[in-house]
Amino acid sequence: MFLALDCTQPATWKSVGGSATVQPTKTELSAMVETTLLVVSGKKLTVPRLLKRILQVAIAVALTAAVFLVVIVGNGLLVGRQASLQAGINLWLAFIKRPDILATMILTALVTVLFVYWQRNQERRAGSADRMRS
Repeated sequence: MFLALDCTQPATWKSVGGSATVQPTKTELSAMVETTLLVVSGKKLTVPRLLKRILQVAIAVALTAAVFLVVIVGNGLLVGRQASLQAGINLWLAFIKRPDILATMILTALVTVLFVYWQRNQERRAGSADRMRS
């Protein structure tokens, strides 16, 4: 017996022969995926926690790449060696496309995001322990 996902109903599984249907309850659905709030343009969206972490890492990598763009292009323009804006952008692209640079940026962003959340959880635990003593 094989199960196939029924795309017309969310989270409903039907057997291929149609002899069985499995539909998880809301409690089971919430236990499967931890969700959190993501605020985008003033709107609150409920998203899986993993997606939020991935977006945060991607934003950190993009900001790092933008800082490198400003530094490399600015350096080329300030040195004044017949460098044009296009030459600075080409140099930046060659730098950013290097796998070791990309890996370093992604690893740094990932470790930073995970550390911030770990530290926040430690503060919450310490805060709840202090409240319990009072």
